[in-house]
Amino acid sequence: MYVQQTKYLKVKPEEFSEVLNGIRADVKWAFIKHDKDEGVEEHYHVILHYEHSSRISTVANIFDDDPERVQIWDNRWNNACGYLIHATKNSVKDGKYPYDVSEVTANFDFAKKITEIQSRVSGAKQIENVIKEYGNGDIDRDELELKLGDAELAKNHIWISRIDDIRAQRKHEEFLKDFEGHAQETIWLWGAAGVGKSRYADFLTQGKETAKLGSSRDYFQDYHGESFVILNDLRPNEFSYADLLRITDPYQHDKSAPRRYHDLKLNLKMLIITSPYSPDDFYEYCKVNNYQIDTFDQLKRRIHAIHITSEFMKEVMPDEFGQDDEWQGFM
Repeated sequence: MYVQQTKYLKVKPEEFSEVLNGIRADVKWAFIKHDKDEGVEEHYHVILHYEHSSRISTVANIFDDDPERVQIWDNRWNNACGYLIHATKNSVKDGKYPYDVSEVTANFDFAKKITEIQSRVSGAKQIENVIKEYGNGDIDRDELELKLGDAELAKNHIWISRIDDIRAQRKHEEFLKDFEGHAQETIWLWGAAGVGKSRYADFLTQGKETAKLGSSRDYFQDYHGESFVILNDLRPNEFSYADLLRITDPYQHDKSAPRRYHDLKLNLKMLIITSPYSPDDFYEYCKVNNYQIDTFDQLKRRIHAIHITSEFMKEVMPDEFGQDDEWQGFM
């Protein structure tokens, strides 16, 4: 999402459509002027959905603006579309002005998209048919959630979870067959807060289907079988050391991750861990049951550790960082 006050725009709003039509064909985009928000300067929101990932600097260059004006929208595309007209739950709760869909310019049918988001199937038979469509692979998870809504997802959680478990097992079996004889790569990115660890992790997994995970309560709650995984901001004791050794083992591919209700099969080709702790400091503060058996050398052999600094980021990603600029990325 690109956001900028109208008075600071480098590209005129009337030129947005022409400029946006000139970028990659796989990109969906939509924009709106917010000029009715109480106490807020007039500004524009532009959302872009890339089928394959893009750099923050690339998006910023579209508008001849600074990367700090671009945010990685971690929520779903549906949520971003709803936010443009302040139709999301939080926007309504905060009393933000509700814009009309006619005020949005897009390269897709935005009004139809909003109608789909706001409409839900009803009736037991319709709900059953939608879940069967999901089970047969006719619709994906996003469309399932779009059609059912939170209430019906919760009501049918056991059925949907069973479908997910069967799919996960089948996907894991295919992964074991395809990845046999290959080594999993584990990269440990460590450094001070705000220096760019997460941004570099995104750079390393650019164009890959990647799970970005980061919850000290249940790290793998949002994992859905991806082969590229980023564990963000890992701290000692959020994982047992034995579990950490298990998921970083380069040649043992038939392994599971600890999850709250039941362990989850992993299909790891690349694991990236970001942490404020260096590997040896992490080991020092981590609770280890037996220091003679579970040694630091076991972890050291499994990982490739990189100390992330501002100087490192400027060297490896020069397009993102000017030689005299401080890091202004989004963590």
